[in-house]
Amino acid sequence: MWGNIARQNHWVFQLGAFAIILMNALLLNTIFNRNEFMERNSYLVPFFYVVFMSFFHSFYFLEGLSIAQSFMVLMLYQLFKLNQNEDGRRATFNVGLFYGVACTFFPVLMLGFPFVFWMVWVMRPFVLRESMLIAAGFIVPILYSGVYSLFVKTRLDKTEFSSSSTELHWLNTLVLIVGVTILVMLSLRGIYAKISASSIRMKKLFRLLLLFVVMSVLIVLIDFFLFHKVEPIGILLALIVLLLPYGFGEKKQKVLPSVLFYLIFFYSLTKFFIPFESITF
Repeated sequence: MWGNIARQNHWVFQLGAFAIILMNALLLNTIFNRNEFMERNSYLVPFFYVVFMSFFHSFYFLEGLSIAQSFMVLMLYQLFKLNQNEDGRRATFNVGLFYGVACTFFPVLMLGFPFVFWMVWVMRPFVLRESMLIAAGFIVPILYSGVYSLFVKTRLDKTEFSSSSTELHWLNTLVLIVGVTILVMLSLRGIYAKISASSIRMKKLFRLLLLFVVMSVLIVLIDFFLFHKVEPIGILLALIVLLLPYGFGEKKQKVLPSVLFYLIFFYSLTKFFIPFESITF
């Protein structure tokens, strides 16, 4: 909704893409460790995130989706600050605000707005004032971008409703999806054990993540079937990396998930030298 980047391959925008990936990686690691997802601090989350995002166009070039993803991570950070018995007005407004800003850069996300209320209600009891603040925070950036569009005379047609890249390298995407799916399956046992032994708040955090994942899957499917793009998988991966460390073990590192991850890692490196991407739709 803010217009188009005329020269996406300019070094400034490439540096901007790098800065966004770095910021997201550090913020996700902060979320993971500050909320004590594991007994000891772990630094696997940013490693997973950077490697997985290297499969996408937004890792190398700034685009609307990459900026939207950053605000989605910021929204998740605010959601995790909510507590049952503390005033949540500031955090709920920020949740709506960050999601609204994300929607201006990736308008498909507007379809997932009802999930935002649901995620807040997982962490907090229903409070009408807080729900109104979510809506107010969401509307503010939409209004600002609307006024900007009016003065600059930008038009958002149906092809720009999804601001992700049109690149679709099926082999790279298939390797990533299959690899991450197997890693998730190997993590399920550890996740279940953590939920079973965790506090009420931790169980709420996992429920929140589940809702976030469901919303992200719906966005990915909508973007794929309507616009034939797969870039929004990056939003989903930003959440999944918070769960993968459970598959690698806390006290002793497990062999199978480690081997699988390093295969993905080395594939990510070798695709710079071997033109796997030449096999496209």
